[in-house]
Amino acid sequence: MVITGTGFRPNCSVFIRIAYTGEDIADYLAYLSDADGYLSAVLPETANTEAAHIAVTDHRPDPAADGGLLWSNTVIVAPPACDIPHD
Repeated sequence: MVITGTGFRPNCSVFIRIAYTGEDIADYLAYLSDADGYLSAVLPETANTEAAHIAVTDHRPDPAADGGLLWSNTVIVAPPACDIPHD
């Protein structure tokens, strides 16, 4: 799975938060935006195994937001469907 986005601070550390549905577990993965503030992040295989809520931050402050940081809109993803043999 690849996460992409624009509007981040250029050449900045960007964190992707993956909160797994139905669990109190969240993974935080660090990436870098490019010189134009673009992010293209290939998530590890382990991030594709469960339904999750994904959001991204470049650490800009937002006192009214979760953890005092400005987060992207949250995207809900589901793992790929299993292959089912056809008759």
